[in-house]
Amino acid sequence: GTTLDDNPQDVTPDETFASHLRTMGFVLQFNLDYTAAPRMFGELNVECVIKTEVRVAWVALPLVTFRSQMVTPHAEVSIDTVLRRRGVAVAARVKGSFKTFEISRTVNALVNFIVLFHLPLQFTQIVSLYLLGIVSEIYRRARRTRLSAYNHFQHAITRTIMAETSFRGIVGGVFKGRISGVGLTPRGLLDHL
Repeated sequence: GTTLDDNPQDVTPDETFASHLRTMGFVLQFNLDYTAAPRMFGELNVECVIKTEVRVAWVALPLVTFRSQMVTPHAEVSIDTVLRRRGVAVAARVKGSFKTFEISRTVNALVNFIVLFHLPLQFTQIVSLYLLGIVSEIYRRARRTRLSAYNHFQHAITRTIMAETSFRGIVGGVFKGRISGVGLTPRGLLDHL
């Protein structure tokens, strides 16, 4: 520890310093370091580490003035005495870091991660392509098949023409003109079947 009778030269070498801390004063600085560790549940656990530090400095306290009266054989004399005092100044420096944990922010970040990386789609594809046995083989084969819009367009037109020709044959062979007035009755459908 440090006492008022210590030599300031031992703390900070300087020729202008007095021979005792008592004569010149010093600054006693308290360093308060706060830390708080994050906890998922419960109250925040705050910890404060206090370190003291002696800084040698000329510390002037407020001046003290005394007025005294002195009676001499010739007159009464007023004497003003001014005391310049040195002492201890106290200073504090506070620092620290507080960290907290919020479950809502964690859940929000997890949901954003899942959505941005399309994890539900990828999970569904893995299950359907590899984990459903024989059905997975069908899905894999269908996925490997190349899609040709040109070929599918020709097949779609051909199917449409075949459907209309078949319907015209079922309703009595009306192959010319419009068939808006011609219909298919349940009895006619049963006859064709």
